[in-house]
This record gives sequence, structure tokens and C-alpha cells, in this order.
Amino acid sequence: MKKTVWILILSLLALSVIVTPVIAETAAMKQSFSATATITGTTDPGKSWITKDGTQQIKKMRQIGLISGEIDGTPFDGTIELVVSLTLDETSTKGSAHGKFDISTTDGTIKGTLRVEIDLATIGILGTFVGTKATGDYAGKKIMGSLESLTGGVLDFEGIILTPQP
Repeated sequence: MKKTVWILILSLLALSVIVTPVIAETAAMKQSFSATATITGTTDPGKSWITKDGTQQIKKMRQIGLISGEIDGTPFDGTIELVVSLTLDETSTKGSAHGKFDISTTDGTIKGTLRVEIDLATIGILGTFVGTKATGDYAGKKIMGSLESLTGGVLDFEGIILTPQP
């Protein structure tokens, strides 16, 4: 019995020596990301209606704007396009929204999704975003984080960009 336990322990130690360098090689490099997007227009209001209980529904509203920010202290500027669907209770001014974003800069593009909770009476808009489809300098990278809006038409993004390492 004791011999079996020692063989198992030695096998696990040998395996950890092999696996640890592989894990270390595939760790992603992290960069900080922050940006402010200012919505400048709605190119398609989407489909809109109010339900019998007073809930506003908007599906596939398309908005465009300008975005500027920093990646590890390096500034960037570009455009952003949002396609969102939202549900908002007009009595409580609470709701939620989800959709897609497309950020374009001179260095490339980042496309992804976002999801937010809305409480217009107190906090505004709070949510998360993740971008996994990228081109140019952003190719192969994943961007994720949180977003908030305390002012109409302005979204503040804060997060990280992960770059896989070979």
C-alpha cells in the first residue's frame, strides 16, 4: 500500500514538472484598456413598441459615435457602432439592454458584445463587454471589461486586452 502511494506522489510531481512550463508558455499578456465613446447619431431607430404593461421595447437600434482612449497609456481614436436591443419599464425607469459593438481605429477593428442593466433614476447604465473578433494590430487579442454611462450618449469602457503568448 505504501509503495503505491509513493509511486502516485512521484508520478504527480513528474507530471507537474512537465505541465508547468506548458502553462507558463500559454499565459496571456495583459494590457489595460480605457475609452470613452460619445454617441453622435442613430442611423436606424430599429423596431420600437410599448407593451400593455408600459414596457418600452426597442430591437436592433443602430447608433454611431466617436471613441477615444488608451491601451497601456498609448492613446487611440476611432469610431464605434452599436446595435442594441433594450427593454425599459417606463414607470420604474429600469431595464436591460444587449447588443454588439464595432470599434474601428487606424490600427484595426474590434468587434464584440455587451450587456447592461439600466436604472435611469439612480445609477444610469452599468454592464460588461467582451470583444473577440479583431483585425490589424488587435488580431488574436481579446478585450473585456465593464462599461458605464452616467450621462446620456456617453459610455465609459474600462478593462483589459489579453494577448495570447506562444
